[in-house]
Amino acid sequence: MARIEFLRHIGVTLWDMMDEDIVFPIMNVSCNYKEPARFDDTINIETYLVKMTRAQMVFKYRMRRASDGALLATGETKNAFMSKSSGKIIRLEDKFYQPIVNAVEEMPHD
Repeated sequence: MARIEFLRHIGVTLWDMMDEDIVFPIMNVSCNYKEPARFDDTINIETYLVKMTRAQMVFKYRMRRASDGALLATGETKNAFMSKSSGKIIRLEDKFYQPIVNAVEEMPHD
């Protein structure tokens, strides 16, 4: 959901991509647990797009407990752009690629 919300925030929706036969399944995922979350904790997920090509995107995540800001976990996902109907990897057209790249370039960097 963090990836979908990240893209929605910059003006690219999953539904728009799916209408163009594009999905972006996870091809690889990793997670490093730092501290346990407890039942009923509210968790904030910080999402960063760290690599973007026409064929894939890589996100990094930091999960923090809202009450005290404790770092609970870090992670990374690699997503490939794929044709929903054929299941084959595709190259993203400018219609979606350029707005994502432009938005990321405008984001403040730590």
